[in-house]
Amino acid sequence: MTVQEVDQLFRQHSRLEGKAAENLKNWLGDGGAARRYMDLIPKPLVGEGKFVEIGCYQPSVGYYWHLGWKSVTGFYKDDGEGTLETQYQDGLGNQAVLIKQDVEMAPLPLPHNHADVVVMMEVVEHFSTDPMRALWEVNRVLKSGGRFVLSTPNAASWQHAVRALRGRAPIAGLEYTGYSTNRHNRLYDIVELREILAHAGFQVTSSFSVNYAELQLDRTGRLFKWLVAMCDRLTRFRSGVQPEREHFLVLKSIKIGPPRERYPSGLYFDPQKWPGIIEQRQLHAARAQRGDDGDSHRAV
Repeated sequence: MTVQEVDQLFRQHSRLEGKAAENLKNWLGDGGAARRYMDLIPKPLVGEGKFVEIGCYQPSVGYYWHLGWKSVTGFYKDDGEGTLETQYQDGLGNQAVLIKQDVEMAPLPLPHNHADVVVMMEVVEHFSTDPMRALWEVNRVLKSGGRFVLSTPNAASWQHAVRALRGRAPIAGLEYTGYSTNRHNRLYDIVELREILAHAGFQVTSSFSVNYAELQLDRTGRLFKWLVAMCDRLTRFRSGVQPEREHFLVLKSIKIGPPRERYPSGLYFDPQKWPGIIEQRQLHAARAQRGDDGDSHRAV
């Protein structure tokens, strides 16, 4: 399919209303959204049919059906991302279930080893409390050998490096809405994401960075970008590692076993340096196990 055809498929499948429907037009504005889906969403392999997305945008379900996914379960956090219809199907046997849920606080209402593929596109940067808990849940519901695709803005992108060289705050685009905590709370680089996924029981099979919208730079900006590239050449010469500098990070992985580390250092506070934090984590884990409303969730 072309970008235009995917755009049109999103528009046709959308069941959003009011302002949410208007936001869809802005979301599809430059074609970058459609290209991300075309690049990152895998087709089902023989025998596969169950697709789960954390951070699901309802209009995208039509594209998943088009690829051949018969059963789509999507989780979303804010109104306007999902639809009033929590479950629907078409005349070809395809079905979709949409669930509004904070995956950091409530267990996914899915059985163990349920999904063939789990996708999390531009979600992990929104987690504000306990990102590893969500990744452990992804591991639980994914079949052994199942695929997990994660994408997120790149904390080490050249765009951020150029801002720092200009004396500006390197991380932009973290604005408050004025009403929700669902904002960018933590950005990652490629190295730490590989480590985090390993702790969560995944083996990364492919990782890279990519741009979907080109940033226009003035002469000074282009000079600073060139300086970043020279530093990266030196890094590659000394360590053999090429830094990932484009705006989005993409990691494709498979589940190879159960999670290994619940609170990896570097991502969580060290209990030796922060007395009492273990007790606070246990209280949070108890609330998360009950769910936001204190009740257990039934599997779909």
